[in-house]
Amino acid sequence: MNIIRYFISLLFIFIIKANCSSYNKLDLQLALLILSAGDHNGNIVKNKNGEYLKININKEGSGIQKDIVDIIPSLAGIKREVNLDEKTKIERINNKFRYLYKKAERLIAYRIGYE
Repeated sequence: MNIIRYFISLLFIFIIKANCSSYNKLDLQLALLILSAGDHNGNIVKNKNGEYLKININKEGSGIQKDIVDIIPSLAGIKREVNLDEKTKIERINNKFRYLYKKAERLIAYRIGYE
């Protein structure tokens, strides 16, 4: 009887782990975040002041907002480089975001089936 309970518990844990894991959906969430922060040409969306749009990153709505450059580590690394002038940083950030945007489009098309 204990063997049957053990087997059922093990099966239940396997099903939960396979279907509820963030590893199954994290790539989609990041891809959708990147797609939502860009326009159809792969450029980062900016507000009317020329600043990157802010994204609310807190569930409780306590006002914590960051732009896409601060959220994505590879873009934040370019932003923090001290030996680059501001124009070069912006150009490199935009090029890297276009690359990430294209990869996100491909990932969504592959995982969801959108063409």
